[in-house]
Amino acid sequence: MKFSSLLMLLLLIPLAFATNAGFDDRSLSVTITVNSNGTAHVREEIQLLVSGTAVDTYKSTVLSTQPTVQSWYELTKSENLRYHVLGADVNTQIVPKPLQQMVYTGNYLANIIVEYDTSAPIFNMSDAGPRKTNYELVPAALSFNNAAIGQVIPENTVLTINTPANLKIKPIKVLPDPTYQSVATGSTSTSGKFVWNATGGAIALTPTIGFSFQVEEPLDEEVGDYFSSLQQGLTSLVFSNYGLLALLITLILGGMVVYLRQIKAL
Repeated sequence: MKFSSLLMLLLLIPLAFATNAGFDDRSLSVTITVNSNGTAHVREEIQLLVSGTAVDTYKSTVLSTQPTVQSWYELTKSENLRYHVLGADVNTQIVPKPLQQMVYTGNYLANIIVEYDTSAPIFNMSDAGPRKTNYELVPAALSFNNAAIGQVIPENTVLTINTPANLKIKPIKVLPDPTYQSVATGSTSTSGKFVWNATGGAIALTPTIGFSFQVEEPLDEEVGDYFSSLQQGLTSLVFSNYGLLALLITLILGGMVVYLRQIKAL
């Protein structure tokens, strides 16, 4: 009797520690697209390995009316199901993709897409001259894994940062060294893409993290802004009390000039 009780206890111990029964983290992709005001749009793709016993649970959760990051975390206990970019996240959308069956194993792959915007800037902005603005990433805005050396991009994770579209950019500081960057540090380009691929092992973000770049607005945009501002100023002046008075005086003087010319013609 004692032996059977002990055996039952030993069988229950693994279940007690199986906090994510049926779900295992496989990979994570975080893409940050910087907006011109220093905020960002973030797209995270979490890939999970799903065992056959958890398939029905996954499918039924997909049909839930209001999925949240928290509800998916509670189901899967995935360490990747959380916000990896901080800044008062808004407009969160969660799109769980249909399961993909793996050949021969009987397991499945699940991809869950989490997209959101930061309502607060994650980049500090400073004026760098005519039409030029410097952007510097706030290190505390990133929330990956903590290790003895500090924050790290965990293994099997890819971090991508895209600079504002259709603007000339010049990287100033890019640390740690990215796996790929579309434009060399100190050079200029209209496309800025920087990738840190930790597929082969974790990448330390501290104490070396530093990401900054300079944006230069096109000259025609500055000219357009100038004339738009001038037009708004003239419109405000015309419809103000002083503007109406000036218009009235101008009409009176114009009328007097026409009258005097007619008298001289007689």
